[in-house]
Amino acid sequence: CARTQIVGSSNVSYTNGNNTVTNTDTSYSSYNVSTLGMQGSGKYYCEFKLNTLGGSSDSERFGISNLNNLNNYPFGSSSGYSYNKDGNATPSGSGFPTYTTNDIIGVAFDAGNGNMWFSKNGTWINSATISEIAAGTTTNAVFTGISTSETWHFSGATYSNGSISANFGNGYFGTTAVASAGTNASNNGIFEYDVPSGYTALSTKGLNT
Repeated sequence: CARTQIVGSSNVSYTNGNNTVTNTDTSYSSYNVSTLGMQGSGKYYCEFKLNTLGGSSDSERFGISNLNNLNNYPFGSSSGYSYNKDGNATPSGSGFPTYTTNDIIGVAFDAGNGNMWFSKNGTWINSATISEIAAGTTTNAVFTGISTSETWHFSGATYSNGSISANFGNGYFGTTAVASAGTNASNNGIFEYDVPSGYTALSTKGLNT
């Protein structure tokens, strides 16, 4: 399964196969970014857990970043798409549920059609349902029209003493195994919550499916 690469602040620790990011810098963000990317085809799912709150209202953000901006702020301008701790979405969207410590955010990205959905603790936001995501119905997608020519990476951001963990399919958040192991029709990856049919872990096996 995908692992993270280190970008952002130097005052940060990466543990558990680089899947857990703990930021001790009060001036810069740190990021948890999948080393594998998605471009032009495939449907992928991952989960992020907020371990410790960062210092600002929107400091935790989870979503995707493009290849050209991984060494900069992943969710700035047109470089990424995210669901933020304060209930907003970047680059546009608001009024979604806020999230906090121990909440798990699911990200479903259809790289072939440029559509994305998010869940909080297994419930899809914006009134989306797992069946419509599987069917490709975009009525309640958080983002549509994402470029299919860019290479996108699952990404998370934290700030000032914050900590986040990614589960790219290995079945753990840090050293803690998922509690329930949801249904995964692709049989690729172990996640806390049910994975929409047709979606898979971002891994070499998932990319080759």
